[in-house]
Amino acid sequence: MMVPNDALSNDFWFYQQVFTVRAGLNFKLPNEWRINLGAQAEFTDMYFDIVKGNATNTANKYWNVLPNATIRKEFSKSMNTALVYRATIRRPGIGELNPNIDYSDPYNIRYGNPYLLPSLADNIDWNFSLIKGKYYINSSLGYNRIKNVFNTIRNLIGGGVTTITWLNIADRQEYEASAWGGYTFNKRFRMNMSVGYTFNQYDEAEKKLYRYRDGGTFYTTLNYNYSPSSVLTFEGNARFSSFADPQGRSRSNLSTNLGVQHKFMDRRLIVSLNLIDPFTPQRFLTYTYGANFNVESFSSTNTRNIRLSIAYQLNRMVQKSSLNDKQKKAILDKIKK
Repeated sequence: MMVPNDALSNDFWFYQQVFTVRAGLNFKLPNEWRINLGAQAEFTDMYFDIVKGNATNTANKYWNVLPNATIRKEFSKSMNTALVYRATIRRPGIGELNPNIDYSDPYNIRYGNPYLLPSLADNIDWNFSLIKGKYYINSSLGYNRIKNVFNTIRNLIGGGVTTITWLNIADRQEYEASAWGGYTFNKRFRMNMSVGYTFNQYDEAEKKLYRYRDGGTFYTTLNYNYSPSSVLTFEGNARFSSFADPQGRSRSNLSTNLGVQHKFMDRRLIVSLNLIDPFTPQRFLTYTYGANFNVESFSSTNTRNIRLSIAYQLNRMVQKSSLNDKQKKAILDKIKK
């Protein structure tokens, strides 16, 4: 039975409106060159109406102009490259903005920051794409300059009490590289893989004052699809990731998902079985470094999830004809005669 705790409860309305105006120009040049130019202006208006809680009504509003430009070269139908610049915005959400103070854990006090500014980024990317026969390859190199980065910040204020809130902490530079591709062995079996690395670099002043740390984020994924028949399919994927933030790093081990799907009754009844992390438990190791403290936390999830789903298609399945227009016309002419 759930018993409400009025002292720790809050009730509020959160409003956020975003108005956007866009404009763009496209230029087609000789030798398969293209140039795209554009911009969008955005106005954001947000407001907290506190019905019950330990905070007061707050509001914030701001304008942003986000330009973009692309230079693209088509070498052939299967190979192209592009240099892309775009300005992007990441707005804080209700979880980061909520001003109510959470006292449920007296040693870890949490609250949001309704005056957070959005993070604005200048992104420059060079992309390359090749599609040929049974395989495809995509790659990307990028540089990002992010302003007003917002992140959770933990501070030790004395007496063993820690405050956790959101702040616009600093500017950040990111250097990133990624690649993804796939190979089709035959009509029944194909595999895809992706890998990416991003290095985050903070300003020297924040490193000295708040002990922020440069760090890299890495991920890799692998998935496959095998269909021995038109009614039976095997699928699987695996992912490893390691994330870095300004006050430390969060690591996880390999996560896996294996599935099988079978169709019955003229492919109307679909039965799917998924095994989630069947081999190893999920383990998370998090480091947090502050100006006057270090925190290391470890968590492990020992569950093995099995998911069974059953679906039945009620409407009649229509199979598309394999004949082309010329063959259809020839058959109709033959019938008329």
